[in-house]
Amino acid sequence: MARIRSVHPGQWTDEDFVECDYPARLLAIAIRNEADDQGVFEWKPRALKMRLFPADTLDLADLLDELVANRIVRRFEVEGKAYGAIRNFRRYQRPKKPNAVYPLPADLRDYVAIGSDELTPGADEGDGSEPVGNQFGTGGEAVSETAQQMEEEGGRMEKEEGEESPSNEGVPSRVRSTAPAGPTAQEISLAVDLYNATAEQSGLPRALKLTDKRRRALVARLRDCGGLPGWEVALEKLAASPFLTGRTDRGFRADLDFLCQERSFTKLLEGSYDDRRPAPGARPTNAVTDAIRNVIRRADASATQSFDDLDL
Repeated sequence: MARIRSVHPGQWTDEDFVECDYPARLLAIAIRNEADDQGVFEWKPRALKMRLFPADTLDLADLLDELVANRIVRRFEVEGKAYGAIRNFRRYQRPKKPNAVYPLPADLRDYVAIGSDELTPGADEGDGSEPVGNQFGTGGEAVSETAQQMEEEGGRMEKEEGEESPSNEGVPSRVRSTAPAGPTAQEISLAVDLYNATAEQSGLPRALKLTDKRRRALVARLRDCGGLPGWEVALEKLAASPFLTGRTDRGFRADLDFLCQERSFTKLLEGSYDDRRPAPGARPTNAVTDAIRNVIRRADASATQSFDDLDL
């Protein structure tokens, strides 16, 4: 979830910053919106490209490498997943109640400027922290409830206008539901963009129009898989599936509507459409060969059933 961040005036003359090319300097600022309150973000160049530069032809992998080379960010891995840490992030970003979404190794706490005497991210710092000032308010007026909420939550974006949500009207605040809201309009649009990027690479039909029916289906599927990270996992499995990408003698190719069907999406995540063929050059025993053939037959039967269920 994107967050509101501030820019210090000294940013523009920082020696490492000015050594970067213009697109990399812009990325160095934009990446803060994607970071959690520790200054950690997911190292996913393709997703960052769609979120931060959707209309530009840029190679985010190269730009991230440039930021690493100029000591602005540092790449690290935890349990096989790649992340980035922003240098001195907490020196200039001061959320009232820091929330740690991603892991941060102990040896990088100084790098992001989380001091040893500071509370653990996610704990309530109370009045001891110095929140970033509201740049858009008037000096003599009290901070609005919305601005206060954004400040306390680390500047997270509020729900898009017109987005459906359960009504809390007339319900006391102490008993209102605290369940997470559904995907925002921005996240739904990004989900379509990520699908289209995958479709272009895999030879699948692109989605040209976001109809109300597709929007409702996307909302449901994003909730099923836990948001955009789960959606990206589904797209990776889609691109790797020979059946869904037309790389079998059946010639079937999935589209966005197929992907958004509850049954199809569930089977995709559960691996029903995975490539079950043995690797080239493998020499399995007879027992292994028989087991592989059984798996392929079950997958083919499952895929055929899904094809027959389509409303064509």
